[in-house]
Parts: sequence; structure tokens; C-alpha cells
Amino acid sequence: MRTGSRACLGLLCVVACTADQFTAPDGGQSDASTIDGSSSDGSKLEAGPPIEAGPPCNLSSPFVVVPLDSVNTAFDESSFRLVPSSLYGVFSSTRAGSTANDLYSTSRSSTSQAYGSITALGSLNSNKEDVDPWISDDGLTIYFASNRYGTFDIFKATRANTAVAFNAPATLSIDGVEDETQPYVTPDGKDMYFSAVRVVTGPTFDIYHSSWNGSAWTAPAIVSSVSSSSDDDDEPVVTNDKLTMYFASARNNKQMDIFVATRSTTSGAFGNVKAVNELNDSSMDDRPSWVSSDGCALVFHSNRPASQAGFNIYVAVRPQ
Repeated sequence: MRTGSRACLGLLCVVACTADQFTAPDGGQSDASTIDGSSSDGSKLEAGPPIEAGPPCNLSSPFVVVPLDSVNTAFDESSFRLVPSSLYGVFSSTRAGSTANDLYSTSRSSTSQAYGSITALGSLNSNKEDVDPWISDDGLTIYFASNRYGTFDIFKATRANTAVAFNAPATLSIDGVEDETQPYVTPDGKDMYFSAVRVVTGPTFDIYHSSWNGSAWTAPAIVSSVSSSSDDDDEPVVTNDKLTMYFASARNNKQMDIFVATRSTTSGAFGNVKAVNELNDSSMDDRPSWVSSDGCALVFHSNRPASQAGFNIYVAVRPQ
């Protein structure tokens, strides 16, 4: 049996353990643990330090990458997204028991521990593809994409507390007749970025933005400064200050690579687009899914040769 290796770099302490150190999904409807470390059976788990605790990283340093083997299996895992404490996360997977990609959650008792129990989010899953979950900081709202009605649409579901199942999901008013996927909502709930195919912009995926006006999401607009005209651009991930966007694009070598774009104000356009070379495998696909609030940790999924099968989840951290 391969032993686990621990990498404590920057502000995120990741334990990369063997893939057999998780609890197989039981098909249940609710999560095993609540966001603050309270178990749904009434016991209290130790809540580890928040991801922001500790000295800041060097934001100019290259990322260092480790696989998240406590979650990865010989099936596809993708779009792993966390609450700020990093004690709870959601992702999609084709692991055993799934007829297609389904949504799962996982938790751990502290940031020095591997992720343990993994639970299928049964109230959200269908017999079609359910992918790209985004979870709110309090764990009570989830957005995801599904093709259960034909094309991919973005769905939203809520729950009263983290010890119960999510309510039945519903589509959003921004869904069109083409595919909409990979929703990423800013922590204040005011901005959503996602990828979509629109007839007016051509056959490739582009990145779109919608704002919450207090009662509904506004009509989406293409983020033209990061969307190329001839290649797929998708998987937008935006930092808490809304000044940096990570995304995936096939513009360089027709493989999906991770790029970053920045802006100086939230009212300005994203620019200065460049590849994050230390994260990319030139022959395979690499796609971002989550960034920590301080920018020191980035989660992505990749089908690079180091993966156990198809897509696996990786954590990239900047050293202190």
C-alpha cells in the first residue's frame, strides 16, 4: 500500500493519502458533517483553523502541485469546491454506483487531516450528468449544471441547515436553449460567472457574467476580454476581491490549459491574460475549480498521466 505524503505549503495544509482512505458513498440524502465541524449525529468534531490562518504566501511564487488522493479514485473526479475553512467540499464524480457524473460532498475535522467520509448528494442527482457544483460559504446554497432536460442548464438548490438534504433543484432564468455550465458565484452572491455556448457568439464555449439584482439574475453578457473567438474558454474561477479570474482555454495548443486574468478595479475589464505554466500539462487537459480567499491555494482537475484514471483533483499551493 502506498503511504500518504503531507504537504503543508502556504496557508492550505493538504494531506495526500491513499485512495482507499475514504468512505464509499451510501446514496444518502444528507451530508455526514456540517460546515462548522458538527457531525449530523450530534457529536462535535474538532474544527481546524480557517484557511486564512497563518502567514500569507508569496503571491509571486509559482504554485506547487499535489494530488488530492483522499478523494481521487480510478473514476473521474472534477470541480472540487470548498467552503472557506476547507473542512467541507463538493465535487462531481463517475465513481462506482454512478450511472453518470453525480454530485458528492466530503469533509474533514481539521486542515491537518485527509478528507474522509464521502456522501452522494442524492436529492440533487439524476440519471443524467450532474456536474460543476458551487457551494456557498455557509453550505446552504448550491449551484450546479445538469443535462437532465436535454442541454446543460444551471440549477440552484437550498437547504435549511447542513445536516439535512438539499431541496429539489430548479433551473435559472438565465438558462437558454444551448448549454450553460460551470457556475461560479462570488461570496457576496452578487456575481455569477459561467461558461456557455450561444448561437450569437459561435459554436465554442465562452465565459459569461450575470449580476444578481436583488430578485433575479440579469441577462448574461459575454466576458469578451477573456473569451477567444475560435477556441473553448470555460471553468471561470474568481477571487473574493473579484480582481483575478482563473479559467481554462484551448487557445494555445488545443488542450485545455489554466490561464489567469487580472484587473485593477471591479468595474474594469479583465486583461493581462497569461497561462499559469506550472499548472499545465501540455498534452492533457487542466481546468481550475476553486481558489482560496487569499489566493494562496488553487484547486483544479486534470487528466494528466499522474491521475489514477481519467480526471482527478489536484491542489496547488504557493509557498510562504
